[in-house]
Order: sequence, then C-alpha cells, then structure tokens
Amino acid sequence: MSGNSSIYGMLSSVFERAIVFSKSTDKRSISELCDALLSGRGEASGTKIAHALFNKYEILSIEEKQEFFLYLNENLDVATEDAEAAAAEYAANRSADALKNFANCANRGGLICCAN
Repeated sequence: MSGNSSIYGMLSSVFERAIVFSKSTDKRSISELCDALLSGRGEASGTKIAHALFNKYEILSIEEKQEFFLYLNENLDVATEDAEAAAAEYAANRSADALKNFANCANRGGLICCAN
C-alpha cells in the first residue's frame, strides 16, 4: 500500500476527531461515505460524514472491515502509472492544464481520473 497518503489523511480525519454526535442516521454505504468525505465539501459537512463513516465502521464484522480496507487499497490508492505519466507531461510541458492533471492524479487517491 505505497502512496496512500490520501487514505491515511481520510482515516486521520475519521479517527482523530473527538466530536460527540448522536448516532448517525446516514443511509449511505461505507464506500459512499468515503467518496463523499474525499469530495472536498465544507468542513462541517466533512465532519458529519466522517462521524457517519466511523459509526458504520464501528458495527462492521471482521470480514466487513477486511472488505473495507480492501476497498480503500484497491479504489482509493493513487494510480501511480497515471501520476507518473502526468508528472512527465508536466515536466515536458509546464502548462497549467498539465499541472492540474498531475495534481488530480496524485491527489485524492484516484477519485479523479487522469486525462492524458
């Protein structure tokens, strides 16, 4: 699991928060909550989503927790080949579009696809 800084950042935002809420009534799946948390909405919304995600995680079985971490690794990891190609394009081109593409590839664990 190399290059998973976005995953670690997401987990940090979930597990480091000491804000007390009542149990979440959010009906989204844990993967949908991850995607929503990484979408970059406002801080208050992110905190609420992180809390809902933590509540869902708390009640998962061991097998479901394994599936959750497999989801994180397979779906939210950085697409290194795409990021390398985008970095090479930026190094050769130095355009705003190339920089934006590289940032998108390296950021948010593959939720934004690279446009080569």
